[in-house]
Amino acid sequence: MSSSENKRRRVWIAAASIALAIAAALGGLATLRRHDPPDPARLWEIAEADYREGRFEDAEKELDRLDRVRMSTVESNWLRAHVSRSLHKPTEALAALDRIDDAQPIAARVWLLRGQIARDLNRAKDAETAYLHALKLDPKLIGGRRELIYIYGLQLRRRELREQFQELSELTMLPPTELIGWGAIGGEVRDAKDALGALEGFVKVDPSDRRSRIAWGETLRATGLLDEAETALAPLKNDDPDVRFARASLASDRGDERAVDKLLAEGPDDHFDLARARGRLALARADWPSAVKNFRAAVALEPLDRESLGGLGLALNRSGKPDEAKPFLDRSAAQDRVTTLLYHALAVGKKGTDLTLERRLGEACAAAERFREAR
Repeated sequence: MSSSENKRRRVWIAAASIALAIAAALGGLATLRRHDPPDPARLWEIAEADYREGRFEDAEKELDRLDRVRMSTVESNWLRAHVSRSLHKPTEALAALDRIDDAQPIAARVWLLRGQIARDLNRAKDAETAYLHALKLDPKLIGGRRELIYIYGLQLRRRELREQFQELSELTMLPPTELIGWGAIGGEVRDAKDALGALEGFVKVDPSDRRSRIAWGETLRATGLLDEAETALAPLKNDDPDVRFARASLASDRGDERAVDKLLAEGPDDHFDLARARGRLALARADWPSAVKNFRAAVALEPLDRESLGGLGLALNRSGKPDEAKPFLDRSAAQDRVTTLLYHALAVGKKGTDLTLERRLGEACAAAERFREAR
C-alpha cells in the first residue's frame, strides 16, 4: 500500500471516529431528554397552537401529557372542553367544565359553553337552563342572550323573546337580520318550515320538552300537516293553556267548530292566545260585545299586537262607537306598516339596494310605539 493510500485511510478512520463520537453524544443527550420531565409551559403552548390551527387530536394528546406532569388548571380544563367539543366528545367536554366552579372569572362563559354543548345534543331544556345561569352570573353576556333568542324564537315564546331582544339592544348594535327577527316576533314574517327540523330534533331527544313539543305541533299545523300536528300534541294535556290553544287552532283548521268552542270556553281568561282566538271567533259570528270583551283582554296582555288592536277597533266600530274605535284602528295600521317594511327588508336581503330602509323602519317602529326597535 502506497504512502498516499495510507494517509487517506488514516484520515477516513479519524473522520469516522469523530462521527461515532458525535452520534454517541447525541444519543446520550436524547436519552437524557427523554428522561427529563416535560416543560408544562411548552406543552401548554403547543396544545393552544394545535387547537387554534384545527389540529384537535394533537391538542388532546398534548393536554393528556400536560395532565401527567401537573394538576389540571382552570385554563387547561377550559381548553380541553373546547377541544373535546370539537372532537364531538360532549361527555369529556362537560367533565372538563365540571372542574371549573362558579367562583372563577370565566364561570359565565363556562355555562354558555355548557348550553352550546346541550344544544349540540338537541337538549333545548338543558341549554336554556345553562344560558339562564350564565346570564345570572353575567347579565352582559351577549352570547347568552343570542342563544336564548334562538331557542325562544323556535319555540314561539313571544314574551321571553321580546325581553331578550330588548336586553340585547342595550348591550350592542343589532345587525339588520336581528332587527328583522325582533320585529317579526308576532309571527307575521316567520317561515314555519325553517323551524321544523330543529323542533323535531329537540322532541326526539327529550320527549318531555313541553315547550318544543307545543311549538312543533303549532309549526306542523302552520305548514298544513294537520295529522302530524295532532300526533305531536297527543302526549300533552289540555290543562296547559298553551296546549289548549294549539288544539283549538288545529280544530279550527279542520273546521270542527264544536271542538273549537269547547276548547276556548274552558280555557282561562288571562291567556293572550286564547283571548285573541275568542275575539276572532266572535268577530266571525258578528257577536260584537263578545269580540270587544275578548280583544280588550288580548290588548291588555299584548298592547302592540296588530290583530288584537284591529279586531278591537273593528268590533267597536260595528258596535256604533267609531270615536272609541279610531285609536285602536290607527295603532293597528301603524303595526301593519312595520310588517310591510319587514317583508320588504326580507325581499331586499343582502343586496343593499334600498339605502333608506333602516331609516323608514325606524320611523315606522316609532309610530307604532316600538321605541326600542326604533332606536
